[in-house]
Amino acid sequence: MTSNDGRPPRLPREVAGTAIWLASGDNTVRMSGGADFESLADYYRRLGLAEDAWHVGPEHPSLEQLALRILAESDGARILEVGVQSGGFSVPVILEVFRRKGFAYTGIDNLAYTNAVPLRLIEVYLRQSGVAGPLRFLEGDSTSLLRAEGPSSYDFILLDHYKPKYPIDLYVICARELLSERGTIVLHDVLAHAAPQWRICQQICRAFGYVWTIDEDVFQGAAIIRRGGRRRTPAIARSLIGLGVAARWNLHAAIGHARRAAGRALRSIGLRP
Repeated sequence: MTSNDGRPPRLPREVAGTAIWLASGDNTVRMSGGADFESLADYYRRLGLAEDAWHVGPEHPSLEQLALRILAESDGARILEVGVQSGGFSVPVILEVFRRKGFAYTGIDNLAYTNAVPLRLIEVYLRQSGVAGPLRFLEGDSTSLLRAEGPSSYDFILLDHYKPKYPIDLYVICARELLSERGTIVLHDVLAHAAPQWRICQQICRAFGYVWTIDEDVFQGAAIIRRGGRRRTPAIARSLIGLGVAARWNLHAAIGHARRAAGRALRSIGLRP
């Protein structure tokens, strides 16, 4: 694990294993240690969902284990996940920590990926598994939903959604101070698919006085971001970074919209299957 400020990471080495229970008729299936997602897969199969509609990626369970190590030393357990997809992260983490005082979970997804299930299905699974704490599953645009959140709302935030949205959503999180004083933000895929966006995110972190470490043991890498006591850049400089981030995202979105419109037009006249 590497750090941008020369300090050793603050994470403990061990964490208790995750255990998931799912009651289904007369059968109860358990998956332990965070390593076996078969019970979650069985749930989706019973609902008649094809496997490619709920595929759980190879970053699991290392990403959940990282989150549980962080939450084990956190003062709070208010969790925000951006990019829920099929619940590969949310289910094991919630079932491990929901009994903690102050637990609350918010999950955001726009259901654009083919392996994203309707979020109500994940909530049903969790309720069947005994979770009684606050759960919010929000379907829609992540940036708009983040802008509606208040300061110091979360102790742990995971960004694991559409990689080009990482910079603008991280900027909103930092500018609106959604993270608690001792909270942690985790960005997944920073050594692979999100590497270009991570370079921009580092500028945002520096501007708002955050520091980070990189956990290379998580598949494709995870950036662990915290408040670091570093002085913020002046407000005008932060605003200029925000304008650049927004302009870059708006251009990306406009190009994507134009390509999709062109594709539809070509299909309508039979020039594209």
